[in-house]
Amino acid sequence: NKQARFSNRKRPDGWLTPTANQLLQTHVNLVRKITRILPISKVVLELNRFAFMRLDDPSVYGTDFQHGPLYGYENSIKAAVWDLQKGKCLLCDNPVEQYHHVREHHRNGSETVKNRVGLCRDCHSLVHTNRSVAEKLAEKAKGERKKYDALGVLNQIIPALIEQLSELYNLSVTAGWETKEFRDRHQIGKDHYLDAYVIACSSLDHILIKTPSECYRVRQFRRHDRQACKREMWDRNYQYNGKTVAKNRHRAFEQKTDSLSEYVKFGGRTDNLTVKHGKRAMKDMDRYYPGCQMPDHGRIKTLLKRAGGYYHFDDNTRISVRKAKITLNNAGLVFVSKTSA
Repeated sequence: NKQARFSNRKRPDGWLTPTANQLLQTHVNLVRKITRILPISKVVLELNRFAFMRLDDPSVYGTDFQHGPLYGYENSIKAAVWDLQKGKCLLCDNPVEQYHHVREHHRNGSETVKNRVGLCRDCHSLVHTNRSVAEKLAEKAKGERKKYDALGVLNQIIPALIEQLSELYNLSVTAGWETKEFRDRHQIGKDHYLDAYVIACSSLDHILIKTPSECYRVRQFRRHDRQACKREMWDRNYQYNGKTVAKNRHRAFEQKTDSLSEYVKFGGRTDNLTVKHGKRAMKDMDRYYPGCQMPDHGRIKTLLKRAGGYYHFDDNTRISVRKAKITLNNAGLVFVSKTSA
């Protein structure tokens, strides 16, 4: 008696994707982190909604928002691509059978008409297996990166952010035009750290306007490495007379060299073929991640990366991995520097 799929696939009200939820919690955690240091009595949030079409074309207004690149195609990217190519494969003029992302999703490729092409079945197979064909397609069709994906996620979390902050603090919401009016009236400069100051001051009735002379920079670091290997992974290197002629039995994802099956297919000799296992570079699960901190002559230095046996810090210095003494591991949100305005 299996439950019907239309009944067990419902999402609760206010559900957010893992990416959006992580961004939401980062904002809330930042406010909590600051309240541990400063006596915060009120939180002010500037409410903005980003219109992506207007970011590309400021003249867009009213019903123009309904006339995007998919206007007249019932919001079907495939229908728009088919019409643009007149139903013919981009590489060989055969009928379009499949659709391909020019810039792949894992490379931040967009889900737009500019990043999709129509191909026949044979050409689509060649694009994924033949490097020269893939390069030819890349020349004919320039793929488009995601331009406003971060702003899109920000639009999603604003209602949940208002709800969570209002439950924790005395929250006030202001609009962009109000902060701009406040900035112009008091002749306050335009800078990122001054934006927060203007937003906060614009909601107060009486305040002595004195812009801050110093600012603290907070940076978000990844706390986990999703690509860290938890088990040993091996590559098979097939060698003929000591020279590597193929790698792996079948072509691995994004593999540039020939696989064993391709080597044999093109007439490669196998009478004296040997196999050598190449161990991939292992990642230490207990290593120090960027965002760790180390004291140095009265100040705290923040680790940015590890390269060439050295730890590189935010003050453009580096210290040997063996000599560095990390005192605080990565905590996600890190105060990385204090600068003068």
